[in-house]
Amino acid sequence: MEDRDSERILGVYITQGTAYLALVQSPDQVLSIEPSCIAVSDSEDTVTSLRGFMDAFRSEVRRYHVFAVAVAHPLLYRWGYTEAFRRVSLETAIILACQAESVRYVSVELHGALKASGIIRPPKGISVPKQAAAHLKASSGLMGDEPHWNERCVALLAAVGVASGNLPAPKAKRTRKRAVKTKKQARA
Repeated sequence: MEDRDSERILGVYITQGTAYLALVQSPDQVLSIEPSCIAVSDSEDTVTSLRGFMDAFRSEVRRYHVFAVAVAHPLLYRWGYTEAFRRVSLETAIILACQAESVRYVSVELHGALKASGIIRPPKGISVPKQAAAHLKASSGLMGDEPHWNERCVALLAAVGVASGNLPAPKAKRTRKRAVKTKKQARA
């Protein structure tokens, strides 16, 4: 296995049926890649298009000799069923591709990635992608005029966060315990 300094991390940001890609060579070298995104075919049935997406993604993972795939959490949560289904389907296809290729999968919360990357949290009115884009453009040497830059910078942020090794541990989900009443307690 290659040493830690040469590990490649593929960042992914999924939105509107497309996975935008960015590649980082650990710890902080951004590599140029084409294609910059992989989209689901709208002309095929769901199963066929997801199989095609997964095959294309696996091909990119192999081609770039990726050590880990960092998928950015979504920025927008107000979806209709169709968009939520598409997002979950694509991320599931990515997880299965990672498992098939024996590649590490990391789900990345963007505010944690900002902190891990040394980027200050954006003030109100400035979105995470805009803040990340400005910082990453300045620090990575990228021009910022690459195809799909606004989407790819989110993928890049996820990859840089994982490459830094400083991502915060995932927060434990808090669950409420519902009081379960027995029939006797309910009558009382």
